Amino acid sequence: MRTISGIPSPAADGRGKEQAQRQIPELESLLSPWVERIEHIGSTAVPELDDGSAPDYLLGLRAGVSEAELGEALRAQGYAPLYCTPTGYAVTAPVNGEKNADFHKVWLAPMGGELWMDALWLRDSLRKNADLRREYLRIKRGPAEGNGNPQDAALRKQAFLSMLLPAREGTIRPIEADELERACALCLRVFLEFEAGDYDQEGIDTFRAMVNPAFLRNQWENGIVQLWGYFARDRLLGVACVRLHRHLSMLFVDRRWQHMGIGVRLARRVMQENKKEGVMTTHSSLRGIGFYESLGFEATDHMRTVDGITFLPMRKRLEEAPDQP
Repeated sequence: MRTISGIPSPAADGRGKEQAQRQIPELESLLSPWVERIEHIGSTAVPELDDGSAPDYLLGLRAGVSEAELGEALRAQGYAPLYCTPTGYAVTAPVNGEKNADFHKVWLAPMGGELWMDALWLRDSLRKNADLRREYLRIKRGPAEGNGNPQDAALRKQAFLSMLLPAREGTIRPIEADELERACALCLRVFLEFEAGDYDQEGIDTFRAMVNPAFLRNQWENGIVQLWGYFARDRLLGVACVRLHRHLSMLFVDRRWQHMGIGVRLARRVMQENKKEGVMTTHSSLRGIGFYESLGFEATDHMRTVDGITFLPMRKRLEEAPDQP
């Protein structure tokens, strides 16, 4: 029987990544007839969360291979069943023939399935967003850090995942009348957190006037602006504002939900909705230039400052916009 090498009993020293680097090539060799791809997932796959505990791996099944077939192959190699879920099957691996000396969990999943997509999306979101990492640690550890029992920790973790994962499948729709003040508050909050430091008081005051609910409501009611929101279980996570069907004047995503593709999805949706205009323009802040370039926008002038707001004029031909939101 072949076995998977490990490291000494896990300690809080961030060695989960090291263990994964050793084990994944061995798993790839051992399981190549059944597995197309192996991904390191879970806390140990996120540098700032890696506490040296045993890592989790996601095994992407080859086409035509069932979870039962791979499970049988794993058991033949000395793996012991741990538990099953509706979306995956986890097993542990004994190391050097001695159970619990060190172990890892492997999750069996069809590539592109629910478990596969959720696990990778969660890992990548935690890697990119420091606020989410802090929230994850806070919930996982609980109010009495170090004193909670494992069952309570698991329940807190599940609650966090239940709150977070719907953001990946959020809904983009027009802002309704009773949601307008919420949309204005989100835009102002994100501006003050990320953009205001680049402007003088005149620029800050100009922006405050732009997102004043009474002003924006008048613009909205008269068809001058469109307001779109990204919602997950009725929570507003992002806002896009389009003037006269051809100028993307605002695009903001709540701090906790950034780096998850929400801004990209909002921008693509408003471009698609206004595709008949043939062009979309925007005035990008210095921080937003790379984002808009990634969507195909190009600069049409040099950096300018108007009423204290510094921006780069950009535009994109909408026939290049994606067909899906």
